Amino acid sequence: MSLKGVELPVVFKFINAIYKALSEQFGDDSWAILWRSGEILFKEIKDDIGISRDMEINHAIQRLCDYMRRLRLVERIEFKFDKEAMTVETIVIFPFNIDIYKREAAGPIYIFSSLLASMLSYLGYDIEREGEHYIMDKNKLVEKWRIIKR
Repeated sequence: MSLKGVELPVVFKFINAIYKALSEQFGDDSWAILWRSGEILFKEIKDDIGISRDMEINHAIQRLCDYMRRLRLVERIEFKFDKEAMTVETIVIFPFNIDIYKREAAGPIYIFSSLLASMLSYLGYDIEREGEHYIMDKNKLVEKWRIIKR
């Protein structure tokens, strides 16, 4: 199936409308739905990404970044993995302005984040947010995560 002719910002607006409705209905509990949707999606696409349980964290993250870029959901994703501190900082660069997404309805811009959390869980790790996540230059989502071995 092809989405030829459908513009990505429209798809994100559609997803945003769903997450906004969830947020209005369930408040902060809607974030649990966002993370759960990432778990479901990861199970669906894990083999397409090429992830295996024995992969090094940085290689798995790179594969996920490449996959998201290949699908054109993002322009690119830059990341810095610090093995000693067990942190990863990501800059997700979108091919359009994401400034319109506020925290209460930010579902679509966190697709990568929810997939990252699910992928790391698959590898035997949990993640915790470290510091404030923010939008930079209107199209870049900056996040930092602490990675914790289970």
